[in-house]
Amino acid sequence: MRYVVPLGLVVGLAASCWRPDYNHCGSNEGDASCPEGMFCDACEPENNGCTVEQPSTLCHVVGEPEVDDESSGSTAGSGTSDPGSSGSTTSEETSEATQGTTTSSADCEIDDDCTSTDAPFCNDAGLCVSCEALSDPDGACLALDPGRPVCAAGACVQCTAEQAEACAGQTPVCGLDNICTPCIEHAECPQSACHLDGLDAGACFDVADVVMIGNTVDLSAALAALGPDDDAVFVLEAGTYGVTVDVGSNAEVAVLGGGMVAPTLTGNGVQSVEVFGNGIVYLGNVQVSNTDVGGNGLACAGTSVWLDDSRVRNNQLGMDISGTCAAHLRRTVIDTNAAGGIDISSGQLSMRNSAVGRNGDDLSSSIGGMRLDGTVVDITYSSIIGNEAINPARGSLFCLGGETGSIRNSIVVGAGSSIDGCDGITFSNDALDDPGVTGMDLVNVGPTMPAWFAGLGLGDFHLTATGEMVFGGLATWQPGDPLTDFDGDPIATDGESTPG
Repeated sequence: MRYVVPLGLVVGLAASCWRPDYNHCGSNEGDASCPEGMFCDACEPENNGCTVEQPSTLCHVVGEPEVDDESSGSTAGSGTSDPGSSGSTTSEETSEATQGTTTSSADCEIDDDCTSTDAPFCNDAGLCVSCEALSDPDGACLALDPGRPVCAAGACVQCTAEQAEACAGQTPVCGLDNICTPCIEHAECPQSACHLDGLDAGACFDVADVVMIGNTVDLSAALAALGPDDDAVFVLEAGTYGVTVDVGSNAEVAVLGGGMVAPTLTGNGVQSVEVFGNGIVYLGNVQVSNTDVGGNGLACAGTSVWLDDSRVRNNQLGMDISGTCAAHLRRTVIDTNAAGGIDISSGQLSMRNSAVGRNGDDLSSSIGGMRLDGTVVDITYSSIIGNEAINPARGSLFCLGGETGSIRNSIVVGAGSSIDGCDGITFSNDALDDPGVTGMDLVNVGPTMPAWFAGLGLGDFHLTATGEMVFGGLATWQPGDPLTDFDGDPIATDGESTPG
């Protein structure tokens, strides 16, 4: 026996969620057009409308026997759905019937017909849907907007953590908001290193720039082969390297320790590392310790030098910064340098999560922790601890004049009243040993106490429980400050935190 679909239902659905499709069960015999045990769903475009689960009353097309002409008038309007109600179906009701993939029941022929940002695609059934409802979600996003080629949670985005390869150039990192961003750490470029400065800032070094270094001979050869405009990433195995890393002209070089144990750059002259001209040098996971008598650690008169997760120790002068060089210290320690920690003339100094400790001595050093001369400083969540100079008032900070910038959320303690001439620097939320320094929310804690630190004599400047009691809660995080401390633990961003 043949079946026919109630005329009123077909008309109503055609006006709302159903497009004419003569293979669809709704255009044929309703349930009888589907395999045994399945139902005909007028709102389902796939599988010719046949579904395993019974549809809602709104969308179910049961079908009914065709009758003779004389009796057809009594059955043409019957069925499971009321013809009058089906013609008044709202787009919201029909949208729900398509399991959330459609935000509008309006018919479409091309994507341009779909105006909702939540459902910008026209599928084969003529419904506006999200990218997730399509057979090739990423391909659909790429065609819609090449700048957002990835489908994630129903939206087209630039990238996801699983598809970070969509990011490149000077925005190679996929951020938490699914937007490609510049790299700011070498770890974000696991196959090379990050251009933290210069014309390519934010991009990863080309993998072809990477040179694996196993010993001093390898490093000497790599430095000799370096052209004036070259980029290079030297990945060093653990060990001691007795050659000075000197970089000038327009070269940009990253020297990275490739293992758990940091390699040591001892140099073979006055400096272990020297940056000049327009050169840029990045040091990551390395130690700088000049073994020559009177040898210094690092000198920079070039564009910039960046020290991440590194240490400069056991030199005469730890760092000598001059001219236009900008020195950046992140999670780095400058300690036990006999002639002083850092000497800066002009230039800039940025410190984050770093420490300058136990540099100089009270018998022969004119510089203790730092000597600044016309320098711009930006220091936060760092420590300047236990440094000494011939003049105790210059043990921590000695400013010659013209300095600007700020020292915030930091610990600056020496033999007592150890800050001299630094009126041009703004201090705030710091723990100091000098009651003569003015600023906002400063606490005078007095001279350095070894009990505050885990191993002051060994260069371990982690706070003990006693130190936490003294310094805890003195700092206040601000936008732009680091989100984690020296060890990678989170810093409170919505209240009081610990300086240093």
